[in-house]
Amino acid sequence: MSANNNSTAFSRLKKAQDEPNIYHNPSKFSSNLPGNQSQSRRNDDFNRRPNDRSQRPLDSIPLNNRPRGDGRHFGSNRMQTSSKRDGNHVFPNVRGRVDPKPKYEVQMLDISKTKLSYGKLEQLSTDEDPLKVAVELANTFNGLDYLLGQDVFLKERPDWIILITKNLTKVCACDFPENKVKVLNVVFDSQFIDFIIHCLQKLSSSSDKQRIESFLKDIHTLLETLIETFPTSSMEKLHPPVQQVFAAISCMEQFEEFRLTETIKTNFTKLDSRLRELKATSEKLLDKNKKLDDGEPPEDFRTFELYPTEEEIRCKSHAFLRRNIVDGGYRDVEHYLDVQFRLLREDLMMPLKEGFAELTGKLSRSDRGNLKKINYLRYFEHCSFLSITIAYGTVSYNVCFDMNRKLNHINWEYNQWFKYGSLVFFSFDNFSTFLVGKVAEKNNKTCREDRIISVELIGTKELQANEWGKKVSMVESTIFFQPYYHVMKALMNFKESNFPLKRYIVDVKSDIRPPVYLHQNSLFEIDGFTFDVLNDSAWPSAEKLCLNEFQYEAFKAALTQEFVIMQGPPGTGKTYLGLKIVKALVGYKTNFVDTSSDIFPSVFGSDGTRSSPIVVVCYTNHALDQFLEGILKFTKKVVRVGSMTKSELIKPHELSQLRFKVCDRGIDSAYMTLRNQMKDIITQINTMKQNLMNIDGRKGILKLRYLSRFMSPAHEKQLGTDEKLVQWLLMTNDFVLDDRFHEFQYKNPEGHTNDKKEIELVDSDSEDEIRREFKNEKFKNLHENILYT
Repeated sequence: MSANNNSTAFSRLKKAQDEPNIYHNPSKFSSNLPGNQSQSRRNDDFNRRPNDRSQRPLDSIPLNNRPRGDGRHFGSNRMQTSSKRDGNHVFPNVRGRVDPKPKYEVQMLDISKTKLSYGKLEQLSTDEDPLKVAVELANTFNGLDYLLGQDVFLKERPDWIILITKNLTKVCACDFPENKVKVLNVVFDSQFIDFIIHCLQKLSSSSDKQRIESFLKDIHTLLETLIETFPTSSMEKLHPPVQQVFAAISCMEQFEEFRLTETIKTNFTKLDSRLRELKATSEKLLDKNKKLDDGEPPEDFRTFELYPTEEEIRCKSHAFLRRNIVDGGYRDVEHYLDVQFRLLREDLMMPLKEGFAELTGKLSRSDRGNLKKINYLRYFEHCSFLSITIAYGTVSYNVCFDMNRKLNHINWEYNQWFKYGSLVFFSFDNFSTFLVGKVAEKNNKTCREDRIISVELIGTKELQANEWGKKVSMVESTIFFQPYYHVMKALMNFKESNFPLKRYIVDVKSDIRPPVYLHQNSLFEIDGFTFDVLNDSAWPSAEKLCLNEFQYEAFKAALTQEFVIMQGPPGTGKTYLGLKIVKALVGYKTNFVDTSSDIFPSVFGSDGTRSSPIVVVCYTNHALDQFLEGILKFTKKVVRVGSMTKSELIKPHELSQLRFKVCDRGIDSAYMTLRNQMKDIITQINTMKQNLMNIDGRKGILKLRYLSRFMSPAHEKQLGTDEKLVQWLLMTNDFVLDDRFHEFQYKNPEGHTNDKKEIELVDSDSEDEIRREFKNEKFKNLHENILYT
């Protein structure tokens, strides 16, 4: 069609625009914003109609000067007269007339869902800063995901697709990964790659070689970045589009004097090779994983140490791992336990290995690097072992940490350093070798004032005598060990015979059965209502049970199904509902009421059937205490496992307190014997600890029974008693004192120990004076008062 014909057609089109009912229904878009006139103005930039420049063939219009949103096809026959015309408008099918009604309703953008107009995209495409473009497109408010989801709109507007692709290539050049990946994720999850191929196929017969090559370069950059960012997912999703690009290039080169540069074709060939490589690697990996999944473990996982060892942390070989099964069930319980244990242990060990590799690397350098920033580890340089102590019934060491480091900004009340059970490692040789331990006790006051924590050493290595007080380096693992320890220990203790809920966890059955205890009696008494919980019609309404609709359904599921998971955001009443469930179960007389014990729930029900206590597990000690305080309002049969409670209401219910009461009743005499032996040992340790402190403080004279083991039999026999020891120490001519004044502390007749007597030692001639002073009535019992007991 000639240019005159183009002008005539568009003139008729312009005239027809004054009749909006022929082209689109304005009411469809005017409802989103108040006022049709305002909406029309705001839509103008999104759905621009052809202007005077549109009278030229599209191929002759530069990309930045083409009309926005004209939606015209790229093709050699795009100006031919036809009965219909794709795009924003209905074109005349009979010369001089237009159809009274459109054949379809034109797709337009909802400006309330995206701010990325054609003008906005043009502006971004000229911006030299890729980060700015990435930030704009990553902003959810701008609605990139909505725009890329408008398939009908984009398929009929290749100019939009070319412009969006141009902007996406700028995002690919961005060095800020967070926004870059966010945008590429939106692109990958949409059908935009298919729209690009659709647009490229329409461009196949275009004569504008420069524009096509520019578009192909942008496509290559986008596809290459997507492949590098999402290699696994790209194998299947992006290989067909790359093949379609080759087909489009072949179609273009069928025209005479149209040849694309070899660089473009080479780049797409490399993309195709890269995708084939990824697919081959993936198939090998799948085959390897299948062999691993079907293979048997080299050893029983129960032979592993629960605590990490130095050998394990330094080991560079890969652990035997099998994938967690997310589709289908496990072969048996042992298969499930082995897979879960090894994955959990590797989740603990891998960060430790990475952290120690980074630490030893920095320590081996002359500048030592920044030791305050080590992945998964917290480094303390100037530390020392001070003394032995008893923390929670275990022999521990008082450790002074990093006195030279300024830690005044640390709030020890809320700080996560040195949590109970955290792993710590000590080394005297820059971690060529090290000791493994765990935090036994952390007192906020001593941490703040004296920088002292209590640590229990793990394993066969012990602290040597010459290492006391010596400078030692310490690192703390930022991976909290306690949860791993207890879960791994529980997995080790499970067997086929005692594994719970095998039907759902191992066999992955989806039909949930009622609890076993309901087989005998399904009557519950809840809030004054007695009813059969298995009879859905017998249930009281949600209002009568003081529950909302969702809580009501969850409550019913908890009482009628043996496997239930309930979740919800904060403030939805999970704690309230949990207490209501526990109260209902405790009140279930058949299995959960026991009058024979004031402390523990019954092990067997009144009818002889097996029964179980209710186990409550919380993420924090505070949350657990709050929940248990709620339970105490309707039952006192509560046992709190662990000794970290701060609630005075819960302390009498701690396991450490209750088990002593049980043993005193003669339930377990063997345990009583061991407990008494342990108390004696702890007493001896505390006595020795006090003696060591007294010796270090040089405040007096030890009794003969403490010194006799270090004396020869002749000396022990010669001294005989503590009195003779004191006389020998004080009355001989060859004794030496460092100070001119020596202070003795004694008890006065009232029993006080604050009266003191000073003896001045001038020279050996004053011995007679000392003897006379010693014989004085005030010093008759001096030896009794300066001996440590």
